[in-house]
Formats: sequence, structure tokens, C-alpha cells
Amino acid sequence: MHNSWTSPTSRWQNALVNSVRLAERSIVVPAHSVLNASKAERELKIMVMCYDEILGKIQEIVSEALGIDPEEATADARLTEDLGAESLDYLDMAFHLEKAFGITIDSNELLLTNILPNVQFVREGRITDAGMDELHRRLPDVNLNVLDQSRDPSDMVGVFTVDALARFVQAKVEQNRGQLRDTA
Repeated sequence: MHNSWTSPTSRWQNALVNSVRLAERSIVVPAHSVLNASKAERELKIMVMCYDEILGKIQEIVSEALGIDPEEATADARLTEDLGAESLDYLDMAFHLEKAFGITIDSNELLLTNILPNVQFVREGRITDAGMDELHRRLPDVNLNVLDQSRDPSDMVGVFTVDALARFVQAKVEQNRGQLRDTA
């Protein structure tokens, strides 16, 4: 007689293997299932979230951090100029993004505080070619066209939209996914 019972550990291991297989195929997992999952399941499901799900969660985080209505946190809303984010708000959002998506965000990644005082990147009140190269390297998914044309450091805050934040987080999640595959 065949016994179909499997231990909870075995079921969890099978779920883990299947989740990794899903992640490799980038299958979308509904956001509500991420919120009702254990920590291990949540980490795996985060890795297969699609852009729209990431954007939705970021809109929630931004609206909570800034005390605004969720409808105001549209994809093209600029965090500082349109929504009133200040440097402490960026740190608060970074903390919540790390927690929600299981990623690590260095304080310089969102604030870019080490760009402005660097004479290699900003000279005579203008962003240098090396500065633009560094911004493109750090923010590959962010539209820097306006900043690239003006070269005015005060325009840097305008490039941080809710969409840019979503793309930044998506890249971080993808980076974590790649690291998981490399260690598997």
C-alpha cells in the first residue's frame, strides 16, 4: 500500500523548489498572496512580482510615508516637487521598501548625497559628463533626459518619480533573484 503522506518539512522543501522554478520563469504571483504568506514564502513570491504589483505596493508606501491620498501617488508624480517628499521621507520610504520587498538600500542610493559634493561629478554648478555617467550607472532605469539637458544639480530631485522608484525596486528585486540563482 502506497502512503501519500509527506512531512511538513518535505512539503515546504517541495514548495521552495517549485517557487524557484516559478521565479526562473518569471510567473506573476498575485500581491494578496504575498501579504498572507510566511516569511520564506513571501521572499520567494516577492521575487516573481511584476512591475504593476511593485508599483502598487510602492504607491501604498509613498502615500503612507508622505501622508497623502493614494490617488496622488501616480506613476509620474515627482516625489519631491509634486508630493513634497523631504530627505527624512526618503529614508522612511527606503526602510519600508526594504521591509516590503526584502531588499537592501544604501542611504546614498536614493539621496545620491555623494554626487553633489564631488568635484569630479559637479563643477562650477553644473553636472559634468562624469557625473551624468555616474547617475546613469546608478539609476539605469530612470529617465534622466531633463537632467542630461539642463545639467543643473537642482533638477536632480525632479527625476525621482513614483515610477522611477518602482523601477529602482524592481531592479533590486531582480538583483536579489540573480544572487539566489547563483547560490542555488
